[in-house]
Amino acid sequence: AFSRMNFGVQPNYSPTDFFETLPQPRTLSGCECAGKDLNRLRESLMQTRSEGLTKIYNRLHIRDDKSSDIEALRESHISLDLACVRDYGWSDLDISHGFYETSQGIRFTIAPSPRREFLNRLLELNQQQYAVEEAQGLHEKHKGSPKRAMHHEAPDGQLRLGDV
Repeated sequence: AFSRMNFGVQPNYSPTDFFETLPQPRTLSGCECAGKDLNRLRESLMQTRSEGLTKIYNRLHIRDDKSSDIEALRESHISLDLACVRDYGWSDLDISHGFYETSQGIRFTIAPSPRREFLNRLLELNQQQYAVEEAQGLHEKHKGSPKRAMHHEAPDGQLRLGDV
């Protein structure tokens, strides 16, 4: 899900490599509104605190940081996640937020089981969309080496789009 900078050493997020390739829900109204709110809040936090996004997000993941602005950032992420679940029509997922162990250490995120389920559903939608596109002839084989998609395989054998 990441491009590589500095000759494959430094990961670099690129929307065209990851976000824009994900299957989108029928409506983005909830996600779009919550996403705009999150962006405004982050910009405000960076200006108010005179800190960059990385430092602010490092604070987000510190359980003991109870600052009102960091708590507001956590709530904004919860709102965005809930809006995305609704927009995808997956309201059956209980995406309990909290501080959970991840491969990057303790993070404020969705509980592990629903996070895996959400990613598996996105992967399934992606595979369905690919099959439709392939049937339309949009993925004809080209000469040369194929571009390899980066993914992770979890201990349970399920393909993951990365650790969110």
